[in-house]
Amino acid sequence: MPLTSGDSHPTFHLFDTHRLSRLVENGLFINSSRGPVVDNAALKSLLLQRNDLTVALDVWEGEPSIDLELYALCDTATPHIAGYSLDGKLRGTSAIVSAAINYFNLAAVTVAENKDLVMLNDIKTLDEYRTILSPIYNANNETVIFKRQMKGCTDSAQVFDAYRKSYPARREINYDQ
Repeated sequence: MPLTSGDSHPTFHLFDTHRLSRLVENGLFINSSRGPVVDNAALKSLLLQRNDLTVALDVWEGEPSIDLELYALCDTATPHIAGYSLDGKLRGTSAIVSAAINYFNLAAVTVAENKDLVMLNDIKTLDEYRTILSPIYNANNETVIFKRQMKGCTDSAQVFDAYRKSYPARREINYDQ
């Protein structure tokens, strides 16, 4: 989701106090798009009033300096590591190489595609999903590790960045329609 403001369909604080107040009882709220799409202060206020919601955040308004009180209220809290997969880094590197080739008018190079990705459309049952995907990425384990790192910290930006810089290599999960 792009982060936009000032146009006819702004996404900045799309989930404001009004929209967040409309979350259903015992609902699940996930933000893995852009931190400021959710008004983090409004979400924190809501979570202090309602304990029936399950909240998972991978992106945070103001990151790497995140609201430690909001972070503590989340059931699943990860440090915006979507682009930190091996595959994300390879795609980023490939984009930089392509831009340099175009800019300097160099001969094109061929980058081998990786065929080892787990394809979600190959998974047929919930048990297969758990068996195949949990070792690749387990958000619950990620939350435990991240919360251990953040425990007692006073400088969330420093811990947040350090965690991402030392993030272990992991593969992505792909869905090809």
